[in-house]
Amino acid sequence: VQSVEIVTAGITLKGLEYEGERATLNAKTNQEDEPLDLANRIGADDTVVEGFVVRGYQRGVMVDHCKRATVRLMALEDLDHFGVSVSEAHEITLERIVAGVVHGGAIAIMGSSSVTVSDSEMFASGAGLLILNSQSISVVNASIHHNWIGVVATGAVPDSTSYVKLVACRLLGNNAAPPPEIEDSYLDAMSGIGVLLSGASHTEITRCTIAENGSMGILTMAFDGEGIRHLEKDAKRSGPPSEHTCVHHNRYYTNGGAPCKAFTERFAGVAT
Repeated sequence: VQSVEIVTAGITLKGLEYEGERATLNAKTNQEDEPLDLANRIGADDTVVEGFVVRGYQRGVMVDHCKRATVRLMALEDLDHFGVSVSEAHEITLERIVAGVVHGGAIAIMGSSSVTVSDSEMFASGAGLLILNSQSISVVNASIHHNWIGVVATGAVPDSTSYVKLVACRLLGNNAAPPPEIEDSYLDAMSGIGVLLSGASHTEITRCTIAENGSMGILTMAFDGEGIRHLEKDAKRSGPPSEHTCVHHNRYYTNGGAPCKAFTERFAGVAT
């Protein structure tokens, strides 16, 4: 049972592999134990963390208030809030991350810039990838599948989420039921969406496969602090629209064929 915090710049924390098994950070030794809050916090510049299995914590790896950090070769599972979260951090590299069965989001990027996610998998979680109020985010060769929602890129004020690129990614079958705490709220309409752009600007989605997302493959809409009110004629939106969205050279199939009930209600006339 371990939690590791890095607050000194230039540190590399590497889990060694022995007889085919990686070093494991496990939040509890038996089912009766309360899980620890956080496996690993990176709070210093020029830091590398790699080669661990993280299991059972409330949060996996948190990168915050630092620059030029790298997280690679990580497997994260059975977590409560986030697998990997990047908050108020810049020039961050996430590569070869496998994050699944995470109640909140497999990977979350919040208030950060110049973040690259590559060769990674996000599955069976709340949101596969959440991008909030962040700039210059590149996601390359990622598999994002069987989550409640695939990718959410959203910003509450103009250009707070901008220059997001999804390249050569696979967004497949993101149709899981929403978490119980948001049932019957406006958020439950997000189930079954491959990519949701809400108030994001300068977004490019290219060379991706987007398939079997029951409600919709890609949805763009204005940010609205009051929730999803897409077809309410007189509603005054409380945030920016999604602008400058370029979607090209993708492969699509079997999207929108089985929208969830909440999506159909919120988007009457759009869902079929």
